[in-house]
Parts: sequence; C-alpha cells; structure tokens
Amino acid sequence: MDVTAKVLVVDPVATTREGVALILERCGFQVDRSGSADAWPTHQCMDAVVMNVHTEDDFTGVRALRDRHDSVIVALLRSSEARDYQTALTCGARAACAWDTSPQDLAMVVTAALAGRTVLPTWIVERLVGLVQQAPPEPTVSAEELRWLQLLARGGSVTELSIIAGYSPREVFRRLRQLYQRMGVSNRQQAIAVAGTWGLVDVAATGDRRRLSRV
Repeated sequence: MDVTAKVLVVDPVATTREGVALILERCGFQVDRSGSADAWPTHQCMDAVVMNVHTEDDFTGVRALRDRHDSVIVALLRSSEARDYQTALTCGARAACAWDTSPQDLAMVVTAALAGRTVLPTWIVERLVGLVQQAPPEPTVSAEELRWLQLLARGGSVTELSIIAGYSPREVFRRLRQLYQRMGVSNRQQAIAVAGTWGLVDVAATGDRRRLSRV
C-alpha cells in the first residue's frame, strides 16, 4: 500500500466520520476530515475522497465533488441495493462499498480505486448485469422526457422543469413518477443512472455542465 496516499473522509456525522478516518489511518493512509465536500478548498489536493452517502441527495454531492476535484471518489453506501451502487458509479465514484464493510475490505477498495481499479462484491456485479439486461427499451422515453432527464442530470430542480415545460410543479411530479415507472426505477437518481447506461445523458461530462439551483 502507498502510505503516502492522502485521503479525505467526508461525512456530516462526526462520529462516523472519525470512525472511518481512524480505520484508514490504521491502514497507513494520511487522512483529513471534513463535514462537507463543499467546505474542502479546491486548491488542496487529495488522492482520494471517501464520502459517506446517507441519503439520496448525497449522490448529488458525489457528482458535485467530482466536478470540483480530480480526486478518486469512494462512496460508502448505507444501502446494499445494487441500484445504489450503480447510481454511485454513474455519479462519478470510482468505487463503492457498504458503510459497515470490514476495515481490511475498505482499505482494499480505496487502494484499488487509487490504482485505477474498481472492486465490487460479486453478487453486486451480478445484480448490476441483471439491471442492464432488464432495463426497458429506450423508446419509452419521449423527446420531452429526454430533455427533462438531461436537465435533472445537470442538477436541475422540479421548479425549473415546471417553468420550462409550462406545467405546475405538481403536474411535473406526476409526469416524473410515470416516467420513473416506465423506466423501471423509483427515484430521480436511479432514472439518471439508467438513462446514463442507455447513453441518453452524459453524467460523466464536466466541461460544459452549468450549475443549477435546487429546491
């Protein structure tokens, strides 16, 4: 292991942040802590960022972090659902693992990510393959819905969608629910991830992405 590797642990919860940091320090990494990715200065270089994903909105945080820093991102997931692994990777994480993984496995995942490899549990890989195979065909997304997905992938909000489309926010929510059902997903982040696998949205692009407010 490269003991000179610098790792930033991001978690708003001090106890879990400190726990992950101590594990990585004992494994030989140089570790810094931060309660928020936005609070970390862009000029301070880290080799990797280990980010605890507590909620759906934290996936947006992973994407924002990827846009601001060149560091390798490892997502610690509270859920063991295959779609959450898929979403984390699509949002820009190099690797993902369960938040309660063993210290040895966490160190292995971070070390592999720094070396340009992604380590995932076999059963997660099998389910990810299944998600791709079971995904509904692209024609289920209309031209208007495609524009909506592209806006959401750039961080757009339902309020912005309602203004652009000329619908009320409630109507936008209703149409989005229908779209998610047809895509075989249950929320915004999963829809973006699936659209990314279809090549409908480029969630990896960073150069021309503009910042959009969210509500």
